[in-house]
Amino acid sequence: MRFSKSVLAISIALAVSGVAGAATKSNEDDSVHEWGRWAVLMPAAGPEAGPDVAVIPAGNDLGSCESSENCPKIVSNSVEPPQPPPPPPPPVVEGHCQAGASCGYATYEYSYSTYNSGGYGEDSSTSGHGARVPANIDLNVQFTQVEEVQAAAIDTPPADNGDQAATADFTVDPTEPHDNYPPVTDHTEGSVTDNGDGTLQWDTSSYTYSNTGPDGGEGSSSTNAGINGGMAPALTEDTAAGDWYDGAEGYGYNYNDGYSYYSESSRSQGNYVAGTATNMAFLDSLNAGNVQADYTGFAMQSGVPVAIHVNFGNDTWRGAWNNGQDGSVSVDTDENGVKHVEGQVGFRASGYLSGPNIVSNRLSADDATKVTGRVDGSFFGSHAQVLGGVGDITKTVTANTVHEGGTTYNAARNADVFVTVEKSIADQHNNIFRNRAD
Repeated sequence: MRFSKSVLAISIALAVSGVAGAATKSNEDDSVHEWGRWAVLMPAAGPEAGPDVAVIPAGNDLGSCESSENCPKIVSNSVEPPQPPPPPPPPVVEGHCQAGASCGYATYEYSYSTYNSGGYGEDSSTSGHGARVPANIDLNVQFTQVEEVQAAAIDTPPADNGDQAATADFTVDPTEPHDNYPPVTDHTEGSVTDNGDGTLQWDTSSYTYSNTGPDGGEGSSSTNAGINGGMAPALTEDTAAGDWYDGAEGYGYNYNDGYSYYSESSRSQGNYVAGTATNMAFLDSLNAGNVQADYTGFAMQSGVPVAIHVNFGNDTWRGAWNNGQDGSVSVDTDENGVKHVEGQVGFRASGYLSGPNIVSNRLSADDATKVTGRVDGSFFGSHAQVLGGVGDITKTVTANTVHEGGTTYNAARNADVFVTVEKSIADQHNNIFRNRAD
């Protein structure tokens, strides 16, 4: 069941738009460089002697000298004092987000249709659609007090429950470039609603109408776009999750015969989670304290439950989508030839932490012959209250593995945004952060 546009009760982003290298071994630890008091003669594997001349003073192991005539002149290089090794390079962070920076995950799919009526028996139509694919999102949302026209922090509820307006600028860009998935950039305006349960919902949209057809001829055309989000400011500040869309529709008429009619429409849409990635100082404190935490939530498109366990002490995680197996699903092939499975898709994933991100290195499912792909996500909020990202998997279910009443399919892809919150936060608000499939 597709999740509706109702509030997801996750907080909103103010401005939403990886492995440690080994340290170089010190030369001082290598015995070839440890010549003791003989180092003054010639450094190991050093260059040829230079022009400098040094006289061994009396009392050294080579004996004493009384004058320059009977003293050997010892040729020596000018030796630079040993330098400390350079510091190791900073760790390379795997994953989409940098700690403390704004970032977001999204999905992107499209559909289109045309209809042409040229008279009796001459009707024709075309249509097509693309499977959901992972995308990145940049999001900037501002709240404004309607009465005072005063900017308000994105994580602050309306003052005295007063009316507020919301504006959103967003850009959604697929991670896999394709002509059928062009980046979408829009500015939208709307309002904010206080749900009375500690959560807020905002919804913005834009609409443009023209008296000319899409080809500039007779008729009319329009474009529309929108994005919405939910938040719980006191719990999951600076994080948002919701839906976005962008579309166009046009009509053309031929008045010569009175029968001809043409229309076309297109739409891009998807889900997202966005916010400010958790800072490393806090994540390091969780690591030092060997903290373990459970996160609970759901996949945005399908609504299936998602449960993730994180061991900050050893930088590992594991999770289950729909308890690791399919529920009710359907399989389709889009116009690009991509087979995809939709509905209550289940699988398991595990991996490691890198900076503020989770990265998968193992996928499986209780009912699958094979699961490939990846899960990427990040911790959001000052105290890692939210863990969200995108699962992009390809799964095969055969007659030998399918559960009773299940559907078999071969190498079908499924991409979906997931949003989870730390379990104690979910417990405070009953089920508003939990499974949305029912």
